Amino acid sequence: MRAPDVTVDMAAAAVVEKVRELTNRGVAPERITVVGASHGAVIAMGVATLLGEPQLSFVLLGACNDWVFDTMRPRLHGRILFIYEFGDRWGGTCNPLVTEGADVPADSSAFEEIELHAGLAHGFLYRPLPEWVAAALDWGHHEAAADAPR
Repeated sequence: MRAPDVTVDMAAAAVVEKVRELTNRGVAPERITVVGASHGAVIAMGVATLLGEPQLSFVLLGACNDWVFDTMRPRLHGRILFIYEFGDRWGGTCNPLVTEGADVPADSSAFEEIELHAGLAHGFLYRPLPEWVAAALDWGHHEAAADAPR
């Protein structure tokens, strides 16, 4: 949990430090996944922008809105999975961040977006729905699955 006076930039810098600690200890970037929901997803976008590491994976839930597009304007790097609930006024589609002609397009090695229809609006974040939990786990295990013996 972050304190109320911690800004997005401060929180993102703290996560960047944790990721760097992992990579300095020999953890390959493709084995690291940063997950954030709502405000935490905005922080994770800051991490993706600051690190600029194309092999890191990110799962961002309920993240995009006009404030993100107009004020934050992240330049995302890495493998990015956006998950949002249809009708969520706080976190909708993130397509404007990655579509051709975007003001600040993503520089990602992979991009996917999943739109849920659970009827929960932003409340989908508070329920471990199989639709988003399984997708997040699969996204984070992409490299491990490729390394698994057959």
